[in-house]
Amino acid sequence: MSTDPRPLAITSLLLGSLGFCTAGLTGLIGFVLGIVAVLRKAPGGGPVRGHGLAVAGLVVSALSLLAGPVLVAVVAAVAIPSLAAAKQTAHNARSMMALRQVAAATRAYLVQHDQGLPPVEDWVVVLDGYAGGIRALVTSPDGVRTYAMNRALDGRRLEDVAAPALTVLFFEAEPGSPLAGGPELLPATPGFVQGYAVVFVDGHADNVPRERIARLVW
Repeated sequence: MSTDPRPLAITSLLLGSLGFCTAGLTGLIGFVLGIVAVLRKAPGGGPVRGHGLAVAGLVVSALSLLAGPVLVAVVAAVAIPSLAAAKQTAHNARSMMALRQVAAATRAYLVQHDQGLPPVEDWVVVLDGYAGGIRALVTSPDGVRTYAMNRALDGRRLEDVAAPALTVLFFEAEPGSPLAGGPELLPATPGFVQGYAVVFVDGHADNVPRERIARLVW
């Protein structure tokens, strides 16, 4: 069997270098090969050519093993918050799209009811007839409704609302809340980083920060 450590030393060095890109996985193999290469002796017991290269492969592989967990931790520290933010953004976009569909169904209802707003006690059922899927849009995945209508608008006509751009029509509510009510139905914590999801009488939907809730018209 050849005592030349250079092939093993070169392989160890290559695998050790790759270990910085593989979180130390190839570095482990390189470390083992580096040890074997370093321990090889010439037939007379003296050092062999390539011993320094073997030591280099061993050192680089060892460093990649030490650096691997650090690299994983750094990548995780960067990636996990980014993934969470992306998930939150996607959730917010879906919710805003759902609320805009609710607003569109309300506009269709207004046209057919002489600009009268839907009844507060069964608005979900009523609007479902104007945009199929309203029930699903305003409920959580487990079927619990998570939006309510502003009770103060019961029986109101659009022309009677003085500030439609500031007047709450539908809003994010504590899961399982009554169909209609006021700010007392808001969950303790907004469902979105930007604030509570609200549809206004003029038809636009927005996320309202907690500190602005009291300034809205209820």
